Amino acid sequence: MNAFRILPHQSILLVLLLTLSLTRVHAQDVSHSLAERYASGSIDTSDIAKAALDDVIDARVEIDRMYSAQRIACYDRFFASSCMNDVREKQRAALSKIRKIEVEANAFLRKEKAAERDRALAEREVRAKQKPDRSIPITGKTREPAAEVPDASKASNASNASNASNASDASDAKVPSKPPGNSEP
Repeated sequence: MNAFRILPHQSILLVLLLTLSLTRVHAQDVSHSLAERYASGSIDTSDIAKAALDDVIDARVEIDRMYSAQRIACYDRFFASSCMNDVREKQRAALSKIRKIEVEANAFLRKEKAAERDRALAEREVRAKQKPDRSIPITGKTREPAAEVPDASKASNASNASNASNASDASDAKVPSKPPGNSEP
């Protein structure tokens, strides 16, 4: 019976090894179950895409938590760097599986947003074509010319011409002319 006696440091090591083996299995289960739930091409609505992104975030947190525990356990080993490399590689493999789901969900949501923008733009164009053009042109050529009264227009033109000639005479009178004998040095 003494052969089955476990020392305290051995019990810690045993618990650590069991934890490592369970976390490896659990991390693979998380990524596999997510990959099975959201198989390639199964994301076909925005609700499914949003749910997939939420599940990816939860799975990423769980994978990081599990593999950080494994990295801590590697410090107790003699070849810690080899153990750390193995843990990183397993973590990378698990994260790459869920990354594919994340990429597919984001691509679907981008396509949905682009399609929604295209629909809104087409809708605006249809509304713009249906509305009559209410703008007033700047040149004013679309207005109907007023009926001309020949007497009134001739009288106003004649008075404008006489006012203009009187104004030019008045401006000439205001400018003093220089006397011919006074020149400035």
